[in-house]
Amino acid sequence: WNVIFNVLSAILNLFSFALIIPILNILFKISDETYTYTDWTFAPFSFEAWKATPELLKNNFFWFVSDMIETKGGSFTLIILGVFLIVSTFLKVGTMYMAFYTMIPIRTGVVRDIRNQINRKITELPLGFFSEERKGDIIARVSGDVNEIETSIMSSLDMLFKNPILILIYLIGMIAISWQLTLFVFILLPFAGYVMGTVGKKLKRKSFEGQQQWGYLMSQIEETLGGLRVIKAFNAEAKIQDRFEKSNETFRLILSSNSPIDASTFIYYLVIFYSIINPAKDLSKASYAIQKGLASMDRVDKILKAESNINDPEDPKPIALTESICYRDVWFKYQHEWVLKGIDLTIPKGHTVALVGQSGSGKSTLVDLLPRFYDVDKGSITIDGTDVRDATLYDLRSLMGNVNQEAILFNDTFFNNISFGVEGATLEQVQEAARIANAHDFIMASEDGYDTNIGDRGGKLSGGQRQRIGLARAMVMEPELVVADEPISALDVSIRAQVLNLLKKFQREKQVTYLFIAHDLSIVRFISDRIGVIYKGNIVEVADAEELFNFPLHPYTHSLISAIPIPDPQLEKNKVLYTYDPSIHDYSVDKPEFVDIGHNHFVYGNKKEIEEYKALREKGEPLQPITIRKPGEEVKEEDHEVHFSKAEDEFLKTPLHDTGSIWYKVLSFFFPIIGIIAAMVYKKKQYYHNYKACKQGALYGFAVLAVILLIFIIALILVVL
Repeated sequence: WNVIFNVLSAILNLFSFALIIPILNILFKISDETYTYTDWTFAPFSFEAWKATPELLKNNFFWFVSDMIETKGGSFTLIILGVFLIVSTFLKVGTMYMAFYTMIPIRTGVVRDIRNQINRKITELPLGFFSEERKGDIIARVSGDVNEIETSIMSSLDMLFKNPILILIYLIGMIAISWQLTLFVFILLPFAGYVMGTVGKKLKRKSFEGQQQWGYLMSQIEETLGGLRVIKAFNAEAKIQDRFEKSNETFRLILSSNSPIDASTFIYYLVIFYSIINPAKDLSKASYAIQKGLASMDRVDKILKAESNINDPEDPKPIALTESICYRDVWFKYQHEWVLKGIDLTIPKGHTVALVGQSGSGKSTLVDLLPRFYDVDKGSITIDGTDVRDATLYDLRSLMGNVNQEAILFNDTFFNNISFGVEGATLEQVQEAARIANAHDFIMASEDGYDTNIGDRGGKLSGGQRQRIGLARAMVMEPELVVADEPISALDVSIRAQVLNLLKKFQREKQVTYLFIAHDLSIVRFISDRIGVIYKGNIVEVADAEELFNFPLHPYTHSLISAIPIPDPQLEKNKVLYTYDPSIHDYSVDKPEFVDIGHNHFVYGNKKEIEEYKALREKGEPLQPITIRKPGEEVKEEDHEVHFSKAEDEFLKTPLHDTGSIWYKVLSFFFPIIGIIAAMVYKKKQYYHNYKACKQGALYGFAVLAVILLIFIIALILVVL
């Protein structure tokens, strides 16, 4: 149909402006030539008949006009010709509109399908893919690059169907009128096309509704990228895809309802010469537009052809949490450096396990491995003996409710945000979950209750309210495991206590397992059954909550507990804050292990440290990790280091770069004299590890030199004798 309408448009364009000739003749009385009517008998198989047809039609048309002038008068004839010109122009514009209209479903349909494929791929790719990509760049590919592809498609279609037809018909008409003038046009055409392409401006009318819908689409894409963790955790990929496709279909319909004809289209048809320049110019621009489209397609293909390394197994196993979750010798890295190193951790069913440690120690990464946001590089994570990689992603993530430190909410109602991970959730279920999270009261106090829109990313709510909505979203799933990253960090003290009590009650009733990430050890002590302490990718200590607080054996655990604020301001002022120094450990020879020292208490250390930890624990006397000095009393560093050797106490005074690197030994071995000098310098500055390394290397070097010298002397004696 597009080809037919383009042909009709070109033919009507020729005939409509053919009426200009008699109009000019009448207005300016250019020609006095007389015409006589000629009978027309057309023979379709005769070349002569085809050749004579244009001249015969011209003769009879001019005869008809001349006869009308003689009988009706020039003014009447001019009016009739003007009416015919208007009608033919209207038909010509109508056919051109229909030619554009028949192309709209192809154009918008292709673009719709590309956007749907990109959005589907975004929800399927693992989080690791997006850590290497910029969110804005991905949005640009979905918007700008897809628009370039649309332009490329239209240029290609025009080059195939529209422009050749228009050029061919216009050329035939121009040659029929005057081949000499057409030859001149061919000479002038390149220059005219260049001038018009430089100074011409095409008018466009933009749809306000289309702009609004486009902004809504971009908002959804940005929310999808920002909320991928929540979408995957709640198995909501299909829900997000369905919402996007509906909005995208609405956008397509808006585009289809807009007329593609603008003011420049009417100017386009004024003269045949102008008409042939535009399609010729479009042909020259088509290849450039196609190349731009291909470049944009390459950028889009980077998303569409990206392979996900987090996939369902070919033969999936059922998975359920009835006993425990086990991390066994888990190693993981994002790129080059190990983030987790040999993690061993057991989370019993119905218990609360908290992970504490400084920022960047690997707590969130350890938790992200459980729902397979990433896969382990070495080791395994099992649930009741089933490796998480042997179950489908949907089954695995259906076991879990996910609560993030930064509550990721969507521009929707309270009800839809809380019921996000549950299809067909009832109002009663949502309200019960909101009560557990202590959110029901402030929701009901809002304008429309659970139907109140919370704004973009929950912008109408406070930080604490957003966090409680995120907690309610996890509770409404009634999960077997709740994975929470600082779930109550934004709550004030009174609300925090209420939420913790409700969470403990929910755990007793539903036998829910909690895996918490936290920094506030006072909160951890209240809610946790067991606590794991992580330092730079290693779990350095794991024990029951009270056991850990009474016997903080590892010095890093000691430092964390000593940092807990004391409610009494005077005591807090006089508290001695212990700072952990990792250089106190010498793991160059005796490698550390994660060992159970009894009482279900695991500690990380070498053999010497483990023996000391065991001895301290067997005494059964709770340690005092928090030291309060008396007013006016000077604090001694040794006072809070009772479980370390004297030599290790001395190490605390040495700088962090006193590492005793193997290179000190190597250099001192080859240059023993320099090694002895360096050892003396390091000893004076109390760089114990460096002193020891240089001394050992120099002694080995002198020993080797002595042996070589002895052999040389023996060989010399044998030669003389």
